[in-house]
Amino acid sequence: MRARRSVTVRTRMTVLVGLAAALVLIPATLIAPGRMGQALLDDVFDDVFESQSLDTEALADLMAQRAAGVPGFVEAAAESAGSLEHAGPPEVEIRGFDPDEARMLANEALFIHEALARLDGRGHLDGLLDATGSERSAGVPVAMTNGAVATFSHRDRASATLLAPGSATGPMITLFSLSDLLYKTGGLGPETFKDDGTPAPFGDQWFAGHQRIAFATRSVDGFDFVVAADTSGVALSVDRLRSSMWLATPLALVATAAVAWLLTGRALRPVERITQRVRRINAGTLGERVPQPHSGDEIDRLAATMNAMLDRLEGSDTRLRQFVSDASHELRTPVAVLRSEAEVALRSSDSVPAADLAAGVLVEAERMQRIVDDLLILARHDEDRSRASTEAIDLDDVVFEEAARRRAVPVDVTAVSAGRVAAPREDARRIVAHLLDNATRHARERVTVSLTTRPSPDPASTTGYEAVLSIDDDGPGIDVADRDRIFERFARLSEARDRDAGGTGLGLAVVRALVTESGGHITVEDSPSGGARFTIVLPTAP
Repeated sequence: MRARRSVTVRTRMTVLVGLAAALVLIPATLIAPGRMGQALLDDVFDDVFESQSLDTEALADLMAQRAAGVPGFVEAAAESAGSLEHAGPPEVEIRGFDPDEARMLANEALFIHEALARLDGRGHLDGLLDATGSERSAGVPVAMTNGAVATFSHRDRASATLLAPGSATGPMITLFSLSDLLYKTGGLGPETFKDDGTPAPFGDQWFAGHQRIAFATRSVDGFDFVVAADTSGVALSVDRLRSSMWLATPLALVATAAVAWLLTGRALRPVERITQRVRRINAGTLGERVPQPHSGDEIDRLAATMNAMLDRLEGSDTRLRQFVSDASHELRTPVAVLRSEAEVALRSSDSVPAADLAAGVLVEAERMQRIVDDLLILARHDEDRSRASTEAIDLDDVVFEEAARRRAVPVDVTAVSAGRVAAPREDARRIVAHLLDNATRHARERVTVSLTTRPSPDPASTTGYEAVLSIDDDGPGIDVADRDRIFERFARLSEARDRDAGGTGLGLAVVRALVTESGGHITVEDSPSGGARFTIVLPTAP
């Protein structure tokens, strides 16, 4: 079965960046033209309303006075409407007006009926009805020049209905807005009126346009007025913008993907160099390191982390090789002695007493057992295995038991007091035994042991106290430069290299491992006796 080819990080990043750009650009292409068109429409309506603001504000003032019943209002309204007042009987009946006011507004009413008929013929009347919230049967509410509001139906061109003052709560169109709308939709100019102000015959003076008429509402002094505007220019601009954006979107996506491809490749170039270097590193070349870009970013930290890991691996490999070499050397010596004893016994079976042969074999076997036991303890410590279950033990009893064993020099335990710690008893015995063996091998005349209890500076201590075990010898002491090295495995100082001293080079390493597992620490310093002092601090048991 053919393995599926994996997609590179560079390709995935390029695709993801392209998708992210598409998620931004496509909705923007869909939404932005509409939003911009709405903003342009608002500007167009505001401009149209601003051009009519003086007339609209004056009309709103007349409407407010009419609604309030201000005395002398009719005369003031007549003066406002004088530009459309003409002699002769009214041709349109305006129901609700007194005869004089009706006659005064007759020409306005005639114009309004003609204008509504023309708007209906050009398909804009329905939009005006929707803007004013009116039905065809009710007619369009128009604010006339005297401040009155009347409804005009294009079906009944002989009459209009006056609305009671204050009853016109919905949007309405003013006479001058209606005239402006008629001009925008049909091309009506000033020459389309007769000398008496009435509309001229329609004929060629009207022409069909291709305008897009839209309606909006603006408020003045609590009255809502309908504003009409030609939005064909806005529609054309929006269409051009939409076409441009749909054309630019694919180009932008391609450009974004190309930039993402280039930048991702540049960003991942150090990773490729790291990968190539790691492929060359093996067990024989652990000294090599991956190139670090020193850019301070995640890749730089990755390279630093890998180099730190290689440092640990190299150190571990070096220690392992040294450990195996030293362990082989230490184990080879007792094995060679055992073989020599056996060969001598075979060649001179009558002259070598069995007891002497057994004693020699037992000494070397015990030496091998100590080495193997220490190696197992260190292996357990290296693998971080769970240690044996702890127990509360009397450390002073362990010290007394080990001090009672026969050694080359006497061990003074008069300064040992009670001390109870939490540790496996076998681990505590091995700690004390190794330290006493090490001290007696290097002491000249005596070894001194002290055990005390003192308050613990550790706030996390459960008991608030710690046990301090000190072992002093009067030997040559340990140089300050060697006080850390002596805890390494198979480490021996120049003075202690002779195997006749009896050490294996593992004792102090085992001590530090067991003390660390018990939650304590060990230090080395000069002893008042002239030699070395090993101090162990362990937390006390509850």
